[in-house]
Amino acid sequence: MVVEKSEAQIRNEQEVKRILAERGYSYKNQKKKVNKAFARRFPVFKFGIVVVILGILCGGAVWLIKHPDFFKNEDLASNNDYSSTDNYDDADYLDFLACVNAVDSSDVSIDDAQFWYILKGRYEQTIACYDNYPSVADADTRAELESNLAEINGNIATGAAADISYQQRMTDIDNKLQKNIAEITKRGEEWDAELSRRIAEREANSAAQREEYERQRAEYEARTAAAAAEAERIAAEKAARCAQYDGKSSTELADADPAVISAKNSMNYEIANYNNAYNRYNCANSNVVLTQSQCESRKAKIAEAEAKANAARITYNNIRNSKISEYSSILISCR
Repeated sequence: MVVEKSEAQIRNEQEVKRILAERGYSYKNQKKKVNKAFARRFPVFKFGIVVVILGILCGGAVWLIKHPDFFKNEDLASNNDYSSTDNYDDADYLDFLACVNAVDSSDVSIDDAQFWYILKGRYEQTIACYDNYPSVADADTRAELESNLAEINGNIATGAAADISYQQRMTDIDNKLQKNIAEITKRGEEWDAELSRRIAEREANSAAQREEYERQRAEYEARTAAAAAEAERIAAEKAARCAQYDGKSSTELADADPAVISAKNSMNYEIANYNNAYNRYNCANSNVVLTQSQCESRKAKIAEAEAKANAARITYNNIRNSKISEYSSILISCR
């Protein structure tokens, strides 16, 4: 016998689906949410089928509660659609639906640290509902829920192992970090000590350089002061010396020079001696008759006196010319 659903039953099933969809059990919405959260590791399809079946059963149960006389009439053309000979235990079924609906179905963020544990608790609560009402619960659906729970437990175990591995890696990283920090601190302390040593050495060198600079500056200032004093002394001597040459020529100054005067006196003396010797020893001027040898002796004395006079004249001219040149330079410097 084929049982057709009435319009009221269909409306009730749609209302149940709407309520379930509002609670987050819509197959399409759950597929998007679960695939996004679990990266396709969660068996959404099976869970969706279970939800749809539960929705249909819930809708039928609600409709049956509102139409308790539906199965009393065997005439399919009448207002009743079902026979009362094959009815469920309505109280157990409603308690089962209430138990399933009591399971929290709110969204859980994948970033939540308790994500898998929350899902595990929800699955365990749902399976408990199946265990508490075996007469109205579907055994195949319960088996699928157990399979899903086992997969979640596997994910939890994998996550725990990953946490242990992560903690070990973090510990290794911390140990390496501490070792690196200790090495960096040691190198920093060594560099600080080296830097302090270099600074002290540089300061000592700078102090020595400053001291040497001050010494050289003092010596330079002393030399500069001495040179300035010497220059002033030379300038004063020059001024005094040039004052006595003012208005005179180099020839006049040379002729007045003591050396030139002495040379001139020596020259005049030798010339006078020559003239006396010539007048005295000239044979022609003799009042007596001289022999040839006597005459030659006189000529020798005259020649000797003449040579001395000529030498004195040359000496005088050399000294005088030298003085003229010297005084010319002096007069030029005094300008």
